[in-house]
Amino acid sequence: NGQALKVDMNSTFMNCRVFNTDFTGVLLKPLQATNTFNYNTAFTGVGLDGFDMSETLAVRGMFNKCTVFEGPLYKSWKAPKATDVSYMFSECPEYNGHGAEYILQGTNVATNLDNFANGTTAWNQSLTTWCMTRFNTKPLGFDANSGMTAAQLPVWGTCPVV
Repeated sequence: NGQALKVDMNSTFMNCRVFNTDFTGVLLKPLQATNTFNYNTAFTGVGLDGFDMSETLAVRGMFNKCTVFEGPLYKSWKAPKATDVSYMFSECPEYNGHGAEYILQGTNVATNLDNFANGTTAWNQSLTTWCMTRFNTKPLGFDANSGMTAAQLPVWGTCPVV
């Protein structure tokens, strides 16, 4: 019927080592997405643009330890209600950050961003459009051991108009 299926996706595909499922045409609206793809050592995730994250409350560790990450994220991954975004891409060395700019763009409800991109050595995207009025300083380990530059970091304590 064209409507997204509302689901709890906590740990759904955790430890699937190789995740190459094509989600093209699948409309999902995760309400919780903690550790969903955690420990997927080869993540391709084609067709993830059908994921509507507009009501997702937590994405903690969603892609944590996905050592090979080829699936880009899309505008539909904007998660304006997500409060726990910690460890989302932690220890995903090959993730370049493509699409991550949408996750918290124009919202300021996040309360935990610790170790968000820790260990993402291939990171090359900007997060300067993120609304960070709840964070006056960089959260613990936010970009530790990552390829993120100071110019790509959110501007702490501000909310840019997008």
